[in-house]
Amino acid sequence: MCSWTLQLPTGSALSSGAEIAVGTPDGEELVPASELYLRKSTAGIRAYLEFRLGAKRAGEIFYEIFHTDALGANASFFLEEIKDIAEYLAHWTFATAGGFTFKIAREPRNADVAFKLQPTTFRFDISPGAAGPRPFAGLAKFGPYDSKRFTPKTPRILVVCRPESRAGFSTTIAALKNGIPESKYFQRGLRDFYHLNGIDWEIIEAPTNDPDQLCDALESTVSRNEGEPYSLAMVEGDELFATSNIAANPYYRAKALLMSTGIPVQALQAHRTRLKSDA
Repeated sequence: MCSWTLQLPTGSALSSGAEIAVGTPDGEELVPASELYLRKSTAGIRAYLEFRLGAKRAGEIFYEIFHTDALGANASFFLEEIKDIAEYLAHWTFATAGGFTFKIAREPRNADVAFKLQPTTFRFDISPGAAGPRPFAGLAKFGPYDSKRFTPKTPRILVVCRPESRAGFSTTIAALKNGIPESKYFQRGLRDFYHLNGIDWEIIEAPTNDPDQLCDALESTVSRNEGEPYSLAMVEGDELFATSNIAANPYYRAKALLMSTGIPVQALQAHRTRLKSDA
């Protein structure tokens, strides 16, 4: 897996022909600034803000963002903020290029017109009748809308578990692939359900209770298979780490590593692989 680090220069703003030192697996290289783009990540944004505004101001901005507790704020607080903004905007009349004008009202308008929302209809094929209100039932009956051109038709799925859990995971993989005959809802497996040609499973054994060793094993596996990327990863999880901080939680560390390479991740607890499903 390639690891890239960016060293932004300090001092004045970048000129159009400036070069920036970029750390690569082969060593440091100078790359024209015009060929680089900021990655939308916390580390990248913070590095850029520190370059433009200084470390102190960047730290203050991040503190404000992550300590506002916006998700837990009271709805009435947001309403008061909206009213304050509306009061400010109500002083002007706005106009479009076509001559349409409008103003912002100071008080929210009470809805005086009601209408009934129609249920969503999902379409699963271009042919008439291949539609329905329930996604799962529609997929089971008609298959995916893009089943003929869906790619990859043989997805690669990485499974990571401890050696002692391998038997249970192997049984679960077979059930996911071929279905569970006694199940009410999953008699057909992923292959038939999504009209795939097949599924290429790869199981690796790793100490999923040690975040550092787990990440080392994953990084080695993903790097080795960089030319044939995985479509999904299933990682053994453990309830013992549910209350651990993110840095000490093996699953979250593995998820961050895999998703940074574009591989979606699903946790699966070992004891569930040994359960008989009657769903």
